[in-house]
Amino acid sequence: MTKFNRHLKDSSYPRTAVLIVGVLAMEIGFIFSYVGGLTKPYPHHVAFGIVGPSGIDTLLAAKIKSSGTQFDPVIISNEKDANLALYSNNVDAYALVKGSSVNVMVSGAPSPAVSFAIQEAVNQLERETGVKAEVHVVNGLPESDPEGLGPFYLVVGWVVGGYLVASALGLARGTEPRLRQALLRSAVLLVFAFFSAVFGVLMVRNGLHLFQGNIFELVLIGILVVYSVAITSSALQGLVGDLGIALSVILFVIIGNPSSGGPFPRAFLSGIWRYIGYYIPTGAGLQGIRNITYFRDANYLGPVWILLIYVIIALPVFLLASEYHGKKLGSGTENQSVEND
Repeated sequence: MTKFNRHLKDSSYPRTAVLIVGVLAMEIGFIFSYVGGLTKPYPHHVAFGIVGPSGIDTLLAAKIKSSGTQFDPVIISNEKDANLALYSNNVDAYALVKGSSVNVMVSGAPSPAVSFAIQEAVNQLERETGVKAEVHVVNGLPESDPEGLGPFYLVVGWVVGGYLVASALGLARGTEPRLRQALLRSAVLLVFAFFSAVFGVLMVRNGLHLFQGNIFELVLIGILVVYSVAITSSALQGLVGDLGIALSVILFVIIGNPSSGGPFPRAFLSGIWRYIGYYIPTGAGLQGIRNITYFRDANYLGPVWILLIYVIIALPVFLLASEYHGKKLGSGTENQSVEND
């Protein structure tokens, strides 16, 4: 039992006070994180491709750069490469300059916020320069999910399931299991992650028809999201006892959800939320699901590696903490037996 746990169990009054203050701190953190990250969506460094004659493309890129930090212009040699970049999720849009005509191709996925922002920027460019440009939305979102929120809520459900099952096992069977119990718990969590992933994908993809995509790849992402969250929560419980449950909520819910890029793409988020979301299971899982479902040429291995890193680090930590607690408990039992003798 950790010092924190012993302190809470020593007296009902200190325990109650600590719990109330802790919950209040988490509540304030929740409000700050969600309000700070989501209330003022504004594009920051949105990747914007430019295809056009030599000289014209650099002038247009310079014009975009001088207008602010909304967009990062990327000069692309030809239309084929620009389409590849768009469907690989490497650029959010590109301008195709041919003679006096300018066509802007915008990806409708993963969120309509991108096309709205680009349409507004094009309108401003027309007012300032008199150059007419037509905006075309391609790679649109499905009619069943016009806001593109299906993948976000699916991943949030997986994350919630991951830390809830770890918390439930910790409360029911102890947050500091011995090594053998920890190995069994790790296996149980993996089985839980498999069924969570399968049921989640079948419900959202095949039942509600919110998106398409390779079912095996989607299930793989689901397993990794649930298991990475569950095993990390278990490792935190193994290190600091019941406090690990609160730390899991802080990491995966209070920080992870608003920074994931669900309601708004990460490029539209404020401050630090824009940078950290991809490296938390919620954001990594969401990016993986979007790459599989919306972008036919995108690579989803980046999110897979991020989720695997959580597992690679958390699993040994959980097992080592369990072995330490088991030896400590065994040593305490032996000492008590000697004193009784």
